[in-house]
Amino acid sequence: MPLDPSLGTAENCLRAVQERADIFVLIVGTRYGAITDSGKSVTNLEYLRAKEKGIPIYTFVDKKIINNIPLWRDTILRWIFPPL
Repeated sequence: MPLDPSLGTAENCLRAVQERADIFVLIVGTRYGAITDSGKSVTNLEYLRAKEKGIPIYTFVDKKIINNIPLWRDTILRWIFPPL
């Protein structure tokens, strides 16, 4: 995917989702990732852009997270999928 050197990492990733993605594959692990100025991770912003675009989203969740599903559902899930 061609990157625009005048844009930052988050902007390049969001542009790629907007202009090039036909599907979005989300892999949820035990780390949230770097927080952007918006307070969300780049992955979170990419997910929101894919949802806004209306493309299919396929989510894979690490077993370590699934084993703690009540905790995951009540805390991390709200960070990843905040109400719009």
